[in-house]
Amino acid sequence: MPQITKYFSNCLNSNKKVFVYVEEFDPKNLNKLFTDYDTVADPKDSTTNRKNKKNDAQ
Repeated sequence: MPQITKYFSNCLNSNKKVFVYVEEFDPKNLNKLFTDYDTVADPKDSTTNRKNKKNDAQ
C-alpha cells in the first residue's frame, strides 16, 4: 500500500488523472479473476504473517 499511495501521489502531483476500479469478487474464484485480467497472485501473499488474511488471495 505505501508504494501504491506514493505512485498515486506522484501521478496527481504531475497533473495526471488516476482512475481506481474496485471489484467485489468471491475469494474462492480468485484464480478466474487472475485469468480474466491476465495477472497472477503475488507469491508473497501466501506467506505473509499478517493476522487477518481472510480476504487475501490464496
